[in-house]
Amino acid sequence: MTRVPRLLVLLGLSLAVLAPATADWVVLKDRRKFAGNVKELDGAVEVTASDGAVRRFARTDVDRVLESPRDLVRESERACDQALALFQEGGKAADLLERNRVLRTAVERLESALGVLERYREIFPEEQFAYLDTAYRRVVKDLKLCRERMVTEGGAGEGGAVAEALPTGKSRDELLADLQAEDAAVRRLAALALGAKREEKALPDLVRRLRAETDAALRAAVCEVLGRAPAAPVVTTFAAELAPDAKPGATFREDACTVLGRVATAEAFDLLARLALDPASGVRPGAVAALRGRRALAARRVAPLLNQAETAPRRVALDLLVEVGGPEAAQALVPLLALPDELADRREEAADGLLKLKGAAVPALVDALLDVSLRDSAHRLLRAITHQEFAAGEVIQWQQWVEEHRAELLR
Repeated sequence: MTRVPRLLVLLGLSLAVLAPATADWVVLKDRRKFAGNVKELDGAVEVTASDGAVRRFARTDVDRVLESPRDLVRESERACDQALALFQEGGKAADLLERNRVLRTAVERLESALGVLERYREIFPEEQFAYLDTAYRRVVKDLKLCRERMVTEGGAGEGGAVAEALPTGKSRDELLADLQAEDAAVRRLAALALGAKREEKALPDLVRRLRAETDAALRAAVCEVLGRAPAAPVVTTFAAELAPDAKPGATFREDACTVLGRVATAEAFDLLARLALDPASGVRPGAVAALRGRRALAARRVAPLLNQAETAPRRVALDLLVEVGGPEAAQALVPLLALPDELADRREEAADGLLKLKGAAVPALVDALLDVSLRDSAHRLLRAITHQEFAAGEVIQWQQWVEEHRAELLR
């Protein structure tokens, strides 16, 4: 896993000093974290910080109490050990249906562990918690092993595993013909076999099959194959099939978000940025989630949409950039503070977006103090976000303040 960038957000008006690494941690459901001496009370959790400050939270607001983030590593290791045992058990099963049932259980446990590590690495982005990255990489490796065994030896999907061996002995043309078969199981086997054989020339056909397919299990299998395939033909075909005049259905657009998020190229993110503006209720969340997976790339691809002449689509793009979030979004917005008076509406929109980003905008705004064309606007926003009284020219003080509180702030 690429190390998650430091994400910043103000934790109310009160900031504590960084607690020692040995302190307990309380993590709230809104992703704020507090270190100190933790005491479990009736219906509440109390944290006494190293500076003596005492905070009390309702138990319903608390996500976890940790002795250390290393607790998460131990949890992931247990999940990997359980998945390994299931992997070995599945390997002994003569029946492919049973094998894939066992492997599916292993995959589900690993996916759950992966989700926890992803979430908490964003909550604990500091370098001292880099061991979470190591744990993440182990889970990814084991997850890939289990998924590949399912795809190459039996196929899988939410509708259940297939009971026959993959028809990898068939030619590409034969498998493409099978993609059009009336029997959904035959279509699923053909899609998985094309993926196992790495038939790059068949990828456009798989994208088109995804668009036409009604079987949920087959769509899941095709998404898995396309997400691991060479990016260029996949993205090119999706671009054509997602064109407005092609009139793609909402289900296909949702599946496109899944695949393009896994492909994660600049061109794929251009399509995701469009899908994130999609009015269909099931499409936008998937697109935004995929964009958040690579915030820096997402910000670069969404930022040009802020230059649209029409106000309504420009503000939709601004809302999307804020929703993607992170310091990268702020870096895309800060230069707009220097726009001339004839573009004052865009300048004000950028300022509004930076205010919504809150703490995530602070490092970029502090850097902007060094630019005379940005200084006054950046200073006003910094004071509004941080409630600090440093002057615009006191750049060193601003920089020191950010460094002192960096570990306390999250997005």
